[in-house]
Amino acid sequence: MRPRFFIVAAALAPASSEAADAPTVQLALDGAADLSPVYPTVTIPANEHDFVVIFTYGDRQNHHIVTKFLPIDATGPFRITTEARAEAFPTPDGARFLMRQPFLTDIPLGRWTMTAEVDYKVVGSVEFKVVPPATALKLSSPVELMGSLS
Repeated sequence: MRPRFFIVAAALAPASSEAADAPTVQLALDGAADLSPVYPTVTIPANEHDFVVIFTYGDRQNHHIVTKFLPIDATGPFRITTEARAEAFPTPDGARFLMRQPFLTDIPLGRWTMTAEVDYKVVGSVEFKVVPPATALKLSSPVELMGSLS
C-alpha cells in the first residue's frame, strides 16, 4: 500500500543552518513530546497495530511524505489505513517527523521493509520483523506473581 499525506509544518521557521547529511528512519512503539523514539524496535508482535515511524530531515519546509510498508518474505492478507497522522518538531539540523499509520488487521509474520519518501525522494528505510504475539500469562492465583514469601 502507498498511503500518502502532506505535512504542513507552518509553525516551523526556515532553517538557518545547512541541511543535515542523511536522515535516519526508526520504528518505535511511540514518540516522546520532542518526537524522539520511545521503545525503538525492529521486532513487532503481529497483533501490534499501532507503532510510529520517526525520521529527521535537513530543513524546516513543507513536504509531501509517503511511507511504504512492503513484505519481504511475509505472506498473508493485511490492511493499513491510508489516512496517517503526522507531527513535526524543529531540531537544530532541520525537523523531526513522526508518522502514525496503524495497521487495521494483524500483520503477517515475517520480514518487512518500511521506506520513507520526502517529495518523492527516498530518505531512508528500515527492515523489521513481525513475530507471533506474546501469549498471556496464566496464573492459578495472585500469589504466583509474588512467589514464596518464606
